[in-house]
Amino acid sequence: MGHRKHLNAFDVLPDDLLDQILDQVDDEPVYLWLPSRENITRRRRNRYIGKLASEGVPATEIAERLVVSERHVWRILKKQRAASHPSLSRTKENCL
Repeated sequence: MGHRKHLNAFDVLPDDLLDQILDQVDDEPVYLWLPSRENITRRRRNRYIGKLASEGVPATEIAERLVVSERHVWRILKKQRAASHPSLSRTKENCL
């Protein structure tokens, strides 16, 4: 991860975008985290995998389309199911 860079939005954002953000946060001072481009790409890919699976596309075909392993597709789908059904992700201690 390394050192996190802190920037002033006033110095890096165009005025119109800064105004839109301020409208969303009711002019309150806030810290805004921007993910890396790599993180955004990964999230979009994972959502796309979920979408394809929900449309009935087999994991093998999804893996081929996205040039990832079938095992990776299954891991992503498992995490998505667990996130949408908290009872499926209970730990042993929670079940006792």
